[in-house]
Amino acid sequence: MRPEDTKTLAYAVAFGRMAVGTVALLAPGFAMHVWLDAEPRSEQVKAMGLALGARDMVLGLGTLQALRGRGNPAIWLQFGALADAADGVGTFRAFRKTPGNPRMLIGLVAVGFAGVCWLLGREHKEQESNG
Repeated sequence: MRPEDTKTLAYAVAFGRMAVGTVALLAPGFAMHVWLDAEPRSEQVKAMGLALGARDMVLGLGTLQALRGRGNPAIWLQFGALADAADGVGTFRAFRKTPGNPRMLIGLVAVGFAGVCWLLGREHKEQESNG
């Protein structure tokens, strides 16, 4: 992959992650309802939504700062990949007894995004090594 394509995709990941984080921070109950079909007015659900929002905001901002020369983008992308993989596994576990549940698609997207982030991180490492 060309270095400029890798960087463009990494920027898209960072901004996408910050967008998800912003929604979850501003409307945590809504975010958890969409993801897990959770009761949006529950204080426990809102707490989890805030945690998700903060996590994605930090991962997005960390990636963005690293892309701007203040850190290692590969590390931030791979941290994000691990978080996304956990989201996917958690989603599959939550809905494994209800085959065909449309929320399983969210789990697939999370696992797919984890793969993209991991590969982008590896690509950044290789490009840095090759100078």
